[in-house]
Amino acid sequence: MKIQSTIFAIALLAPALAFTACSSSSNNPADAGTAGSTGTAGSTGTAGMGAPPTLGAQIDRMGRPAINTAITAPFAPSAMHDTQQDAFNAATPSTGTAFEDAFEANLAILDSLDTVCGNQFAADKTKTDKTRYKALADVLLDDQLYVDTSSATCAVYLGVEANATGIIPNTDCGGRTLSEDVVDESYSVLAVGAVSGVTDGVAAGSATTTTFPYLAAANP
Repeated sequence: MKIQSTIFAIALLAPALAFTACSSSSNNPADAGTAGSTGTAGSTGTAGMGAPPTLGAQIDRMGRPAINTAITAPFAPSAMHDTQQDAFNAATPSTGTAFEDAFEANLAILDSLDTVCGNQFAADKTKTDKTRYKALADVLLDDQLYVDTSSATCAVYLGVEANATGIIPNTDCGGRTLSEDVVDESYSVLAVGAVSGVTDGVAAGSATTTTFPYLAAANP
């Protein structure tokens, strides 16, 4: 089944999905969006603007596109969502476990989008609570791109992680090429357990390899 979707559609469905997620644990959006609330990055300043970061402070991991947006408090009110995303960006991968419970709960909600529970990548079908999603949550919490420099083939998005977890055995270099439609691929993995099937309706970018900055014109 092909699902036409966008992150905005997922957000609109959140009130209904929050209570029909593929988990017997609490999936209240407020519960799922509280992990990591001790972070201070992005605290509100004058006229609602975020306070300027401390010089030298980490303000963005710049890891895997869409993961923080999709899984860090995606169903929480806007202010809480922004605060939690800032806290996640300010954290280091080694402290990402502070967000594990919330990631598991939100992955359960995303798994329910196609009404088939347990078909999300790496879901443990022997479990019925949110720990079913621990394996994938732990991979995504470590928000870094891994590249196997011994491989000359680069055709599988996040191939190194996919191979390490046994989800997609491969010898790919991994990482992310500039032409990857990472939003479509990410939501497909999260919602239907496949590398395609969910789309945001925006065509993948394209790249040139001869002229800096190697990117084609932005989508209009």
